Amino acid sequence: MATLAFSLQIYCDFSGYSDIALGVARMMGYELRVNFLQPYFSRSIGEFWHRWHISLSTWFRDYMYIPLGGNRVAVPRHYINLLVTFLISGLWHGANWTFVIWGGLHGSLLVLSQLTSSARARAIRVLALDRMPKSRATLQWLSTFTIVTVAWIAFRAKDIHSAWYVVTHLSILPPFNSFTLALGGIPRANTPFLALFIVTMFAVEWWIMHPHRTPGIWSCAPVRWACYYGCAFSIVFFGVFGHTDFIYFQF
Repeated sequence: MATLAFSLQIYCDFSGYSDIALGVARMMGYELRVNFLQPYFSRSIGEFWHRWHISLSTWFRDYMYIPLGGNRVAVPRHYINLLVTFLISGLWHGANWTFVIWGGLHGSLLVLSQLTSSARARAIRVLALDRMPKSRATLQWLSTFTIVTVAWIAFRAKDIHSAWYVVTHLSILPPFNSFTLALGGIPRANTPFLALFIVTMFAVEWWIMHPHRTPGIWSCAPVRWACYYGCAFSIVFFGVFGHTDFIYFQF
């Protein structure tokens, strides 16, 4: 639960304050680039890094990956370039082995995905998933989200020992005790609202990606205003008012 919750927390925190910056800049007449494009809907690690923290990943591409030779070199050198770029991007977050491991994991997974592309294509044909595009897309999304979420453990842990402890204790077999949510500072009475808000957030993001599938009722002005007021009152009732630093302010 903690691992899954952190993957949502860091996304809401980072994408949220990026959106605040975009909105404030637009009010002053500046058009900043979008920094997130619904990364948790990605169907591969490569696609995830085209959608997550686009400003930083683009910077590393232009000033690290391409100067190293990019993909215009021999295949082994290309893979080394990918690994070096991701290792340095991990180190950029802090002088801690956990960040280096996190960057190395993503770099290794990206290399592995390219090495196994033909084998995965054959597996898709053997399993007849090529005739079930929706099932294939769901499996790709679920596997990508799971991999990214597990990789966040190294990013969040204070040291390698803590990260290893969490990895070796990931299990859904023990009975779940809702009291553990309270240990994370979430009042038990708020958990249904938390789940509702998370589902709503992803539903809205899905509609952003598929505007032609937006429910017809959204064109009704009273419905839109009811949703806007609902958001405002949710902030009033559930918002955290006090000094709380954004996660990414430490980098």
